[in-house]
Amino acid sequence: MKKFFSIAIISLFLISCTQLKPKATGDETEIITYVDSLLYTQIQDPLKSTFQRLLYTPQPESLFIIKPEFQIYSIDNLKTRKNIMFVSTLDNKSDIGLYVSNMLDPASRELVEKDSAFLFIKKDLWSKGQIIVVLVSKDKETLLKHLTKDRNEIYLYFRDEFFKRELDAIYSEGHNKKDIERYFLKKYGWTIFVQHDYYIAKDSAEEKFVWLRRRTPEDMERFIFIHWIDSVENPYKFFNQVWIAEKRNELTRKFYRTTRDDAWVVIADDPESIKYLYFFPVNFNGRYAIRVQGLWRFNDFTGGGPFISYVFYDENQKRIYFIDGSIFAPRYEKKKLVIQIDALLHTFKTAGSGEIASH
Repeated sequence: MKKFFSIAIISLFLISCTQLKPKATGDETEIITYVDSLLYTQIQDPLKSTFQRLLYTPQPESLFIIKPEFQIYSIDNLKTRKNIMFVSTLDNKSDIGLYVSNMLDPASRELVEKDSAFLFIKKDLWSKGQIIVVLVSKDKETLLKHLTKDRNEIYLYFRDEFFKRELDAIYSEGHNKKDIERYFLKKYGWTIFVQHDYYIAKDSAEEKFVWLRRRTPEDMERFIFIHWIDSVENPYKFFNQVWIAEKRNELTRKFYRTTRDDAWVVIADDPESIKYLYFFPVNFNGRYAIRVQGLWRFNDFTGGGPFISYVFYDENQKRIYFIDGSIFAPRYEKKKLVIQIDALLHTFKTAGSGEIASH
């Protein structure tokens, strides 16, 4: 298995712990990429394929955009950016190539020469909330190999940092509706961070269903629902793609209806929505879960958007939880909204799990 090592920065780049670092700035979706211009022409296709992969919302959007920088002297003006990447090879003698070479200590260089490491990471080097990634191999051929073979791992470093920033922002913003959070915990044995502009649209103990809704700005909506099933002895039967899709459609047909009650939300009932429906096994707050990502729409095709669901089992409560976030924002780019609502879902906590006290 390939090992990834934290980057070793020589003293030229070390910043004293006593120095006050500024907060990282810039667009979350831009990756400032320092790369020699000639090397870039040779690797730009796999590099863009790694980071500029499409997210269908339903319009195709790229979560990240590569912003190439071909002159190393611009680094002083860009040290506060959130996402910075250096891409080079040990045999590259350009200014950027030499800069990257000097970032490696002898042990790290040896690992690169042996092709035992190619990806190095440093967080908060010049600014708080910053991630710096160095992709370096002994030659172009080896670099191209990793950009193809290890593209998902490389991508996830930036994606996970984006997600972490959003989660930190949720917890630090304050103004959450603590009374509603306490109400959910006392009544149902779970809680979730309720931002100040969310409200309860449906609360049914009988149906074991809670719907939180946000309608600001007026032409944008975000929905979150929590559904649970009690006294589950065999949870594995619920980790089933067919059951998950059918259960979501059952819930949204009942609760996610238009104001005239003549249309409702559906997924996976036409070739287009099935095409963009993905199921992944993941770790959700320390539990095995199935993550679902795809597109929802009204059954009369009058609107739609992206959604994310998690289905997991709580051992202490003997419950299956189905939590879901949806977005309706026809006039807006939605890639950031998808990350934001995913982070909000990850604030979900259950009683007796030890999670609640940690926040």
